[in-house]
Amino acid sequence: NMNSLFLNYYNQIVNDKYLLIHFDEKWLDIPDVNINLAAQISSLQKNLHYSLILTSYNNNFTYFNNLKKNFTTINFSNDKINFRIEKDNNKIFILENMSLPLFEKFISESIFTITCHSGLAIHICGANSTHYVDIVNKNVIGWIDCWIPKNTKYSRIYKTDLSTIFKNIEHLTK
Repeated sequence: NMNSLFLNYYNQIVNDKYLLIHFDEKWLDIPDVNINLAAQISSLQKNLHYSLILTSYNNNFTYFNNLKKNFTTINFSNDKINFRIEKDNNKIFILENMSLPLFEKFISESIFTITCHSGLAIHICGANSTHYVDIVNKNVIGWIDCWIPKNTKYSRIYKTDLSTIFKNIEHLTK
């Protein structure tokens, strides 16, 4: 059952309140994402004092490969994992290639889920009453507004520079 599978991984990996950040191709247009993302994530975690779960699926972009050099990465295959905590910081984890049911469970148990408008994530948040933080370009707001489920706890951050985005995330999630 998915609840026991989730709890097994949660207890082994995180065992803490966490914020989930999902990474995909929509992060590519943020300036300095290839250079400063890991530092911004580390700073956010230190300032918030709880864990960060970073998720992605089949992400081979440079910025994401750079993240994997800095944080413990756990790759799921058929909801089975093999891992040991190798990096110094055990409050930031990359969980990649999870099945959809397991991804849904991690989102549903997060304090906040943050993405650059992932349609799947926003609907999962709406179905689970999880607070969703949307990082978007100002010029697409009219289009995006019609796709936000009415039952979603929703906050928006505009795409600017990485530092400003992460200051806004910190402000919203404190």
